[in-house]
Amino acid sequence: MPMTLLRRISLVLALIPLMSMTYWVTNTGMIQTVWAQGTQVSSTYNPAQEAEASKRVNRLSDQLKSPFCPGKTLLTCTSSQAFDLRKEMTQMILAGKSDAEIIEALRDKFGELENPPQPWYTILVPIMPFILGALIAVWMFSRWLRGSAQSEVEPASVGDTSNITDIHQDRLSALLKDED
Repeated sequence: MPMTLLRRISLVLALIPLMSMTYWVTNTGMIQTVWAQGTQVSSTYNPAQEAEASKRVNRLSDQLKSPFCPGKTLLTCTSSQAFDLRKEMTQMILAGKSDAEIIEALRDKFGELENPPQPWYTILVPIMPFILGALIAVWMFSRWLRGSAQSEVEPASVGDTSNITDIHQDRLSALLKDED
């Protein structure tokens, strides 16, 4: 029994050097990435710097067309290649490159990615159905008002027979004679 315990412990100790990376939090709250042998792989991780880089990547990705999803921006493209490209852009930002340098590097790699400027009237596209609906409602309301005004006819007075045609006059005369 003690022999199996020793074998398990030796197996665990043999696997420790095979682990590629470990993380720990320093007393300043920054996470450091270190190889198991103790050599430092990357510089310290700063959450504020990472958040700023993420904002810049989102802003840049929204301005650039996706080379992987036609008709979408790099931000809205859901392909794995677009995800990898956004990760690459994050690494460029963390390396200290400016937006112009990143766009230039992407232009060299993929060609023209910048969205063309939109005309001012494209803002009307989302609200056009509401404008059209309001115009139709106003037109229908005006037709309804005009129709009700035309349908109101003054009732004829008892002695006024100007609206009665000769055929109607003959029928009325015949009905009155029948009642007598």
